[in-house]
Amino acid sequence: MKTIKSLLLCAFVTCLSPAGGSLAGNTPVNVDGTIINIPDIPGQCALFEDAHPVDAALLKVFRGVYEGVGELLQVAYECADIAHVRTGVKDIKVQYWSVVALGYVGEPLHKQRLSNVRLEDFIDAVVRELGDKEFDPNVVFSPERRKHVEQVVGDAIGKMAMVGEVHPLGVLARDTNVLYFGALSYIKLGEVEDWVLYVQGITLINGWPISAVQYASFQGEKVDYEETLKRARVKIESLISANGTGI
Repeated sequence: MKTIKSLLLCAFVTCLSPAGGSLAGNTPVNVDGTIINIPDIPGQCALFEDAHPVDAALLKVFRGVYEGVGELLQVAYECADIAHVRTGVKDIKVQYWSVVALGYVGEPLHKQRLSNVRLEDFIDAVVRELGDKEFDPNVVFSPERRKHVEQVVGDAIGKMAMVGEVHPLGVLARDTNVLYFGALSYIKLGEVEDWVLYVQGITLINGWPISAVQYASFQGEKVDYEETLKRARVKIESLISANGTGI
């Protein structure tokens, strides 16, 4: 199941210049005859091709990043940031933005509905594939886990970094339907360099592997990974609820 590692790598490099569009709505997406509903998230605005030239340009870039490993379903930003992001300025002033993508599976990677796979088995397979003690969901809520994440964040932002540098944070949470894990990535947008935190939720929706990623820029300060996790949970729980399943 190369889906997760491929999307994980995508998430590391999809920290792109933010843009904004029309208000996000309950938009049905047809995936090979299966409808996946992308819900309205209060305070978030999704990109749409015909909303603004910046929207179209950014969607093209995001689709290019996910080409071969997944299908982009939505990119959204905080609505309060729309005026700034539509200027097209490449900086890291926008603190939060998110991506929803359909993951490909198999070798070679391709679109495949996992209609006969139990959600619990799918998440267990994700943990096994990540193959690192940092991704052990049994220690998610332990003091050791919290200390580990805080140490990784503190060590990373306290030293010189190179663009493209990545530090996995491991599993941050696991509930019945979703596995959440995170990482730090040092990026450059225009003339600005900074750390970006992301929290990625992996689940199955109507049999399709779905990745929902919440990004947060540091803006020169220590970002709260728990707040970013909270935002990621709102996003993916809304996705699940909009498609007939509650957490």
